[in-house]
Amino acid sequence: MKNKTLPIFIAFLLSFQLAKGQTWKELCGTDSLSANSVIENICSDATGNIYAAGDFTNSNFSYYVAKWNGSSWSELGGVNALAANFDIYSIYSDINSNIYAGGYFTNASGKYYVAKWNGINWSELGGANALGANGYIYGICSDATGNIYAAGNFSNSNGAFYVAKYNGTTWSELGGTNALAANGYINSICSDAAGNI
Repeated sequence: MKNKTLPIFIAFLLSFQLAKGQTWKELCGTDSLSANSVIENICSDATGNIYAAGDFTNSNFSYYVAKWNGSSWSELGGVNALAANFDIYSIYSDINSNIYAGGYFTNASGKYYVAKWNGINWSELGGANALGANGYIYGICSDATGNIYAAGNFSNSNGAFYVAKYNGTTWSELGGTNALAANGYINSICSDAAGNI
């Protein structure tokens, strides 16, 4: 009579060994980032750097994007380079490794905006008040041709929520005024290979 439990036991041992080899660990070891609050979003760039942002602040109480370069965490651009005044909900890296950040933070005019890190400094994408969003930004993405899209809890003059598109020169409502006319905020956006949003 064959022992039917032996194949089951062997399968159990194999699955246990596979599961045992797959463990989570903190980048750079325990408490290396030491975020003092929630991490809302992470992304990576073309060279493998990892970025994290959210509700955490530096010692000056400024919100920032943290960068993992393979060996250590740092504040992207240096201390207070971005100095966001509130949470960062979304970060995104394009094919050129520019980093974009959006969230609940505002510029000097009280407008929500997309911040861009070009490898040297942070700037407001499109210039001061170019997007001029009246609510926070939840999602950022780009398409294959380099257009940047943002969406969230902001609306047009008719009160309709929309996806904003930056074509390298100006921001506009994707599809034209009230083309989407969403009746609630937009949590997330993405682009497919064909450029559909």
